Amino acid sequence: MPDGHHAVIDALDVEVVPGALLLGRRPADVRLEISCREVRYDQGRLSSLTLEADFLRSDTFAGVGRVALRVLDCPAEAGRARAPRDLPTLPEPVLAAVVGRLHEHDVVLGVVKRPAAGAGQTWQLRIDPSHPVLFDHPADHIPPMLLLEAARQAAQAVCAPYRVLPVEVRSAHHARAELDLPCFVTAMKLPLQDATEDAAVRVTAVQEGQLVFDSLVVAAFCD
Repeated sequence: MPDGHHAVIDALDVEVVPGALLLGRRPADVRLEISCREVRYDQGRLSSLTLEADFLRSDTFAGVGRVALRVLDCPAEAGRARAPRDLPTLPEPVLAAVVGRLHEHDVVLGVVKRPAAGAGQTWQLRIDPSHPVLFDHPADHIPPMLLLEAARQAAQAVCAPYRVLPVEVRSAHHARAELDLPCFVTAMKLPLQDATEDAAVRVTAVQEGQLVFDSLVVAAFCD
């Protein structure tokens, strides 16, 4: 991909083997085997592709992933300092334990003072560019990693007080999520088609009434 081009995520799916994710006494040796599918070009320029990956932990199969990318030609943006933007005021975070975190700084769901009427639970996304992981490089939009973490935390919140482990995530990014607009995250548990003990949660993110992200999270209840 040439310099000055940006990769935009359209969809990202992950499915994991729960037992392969358990913490051990030593750091995990994780390997990704990646293949490129559906590679498309426009006038000789890469325009889109799909990456598929197998996750291996010490040669044990741990899961699969898929991400669909569009490549945008934005040479004018390359190397240009991003202008500072006014961010929404950080809302009060929900309790860290409710979303499966230990520290308040890692909570990305904020309390909504006047929740809108409707099904599910709603929070305001906490956009904090000082976070060293969720904003690991300068960004002029909400990173997809932040939206995915919001989906995970929202799934945990609607399943509380039970602890859950996401084993399958299917997400779609419908529009650019802007940094300077409030973003509201809503989660609702769905009925399952079979009699498994997993929970299915649909999570959406909306800015100014427009759907920018939605995700289906299937979570296994932890012992």
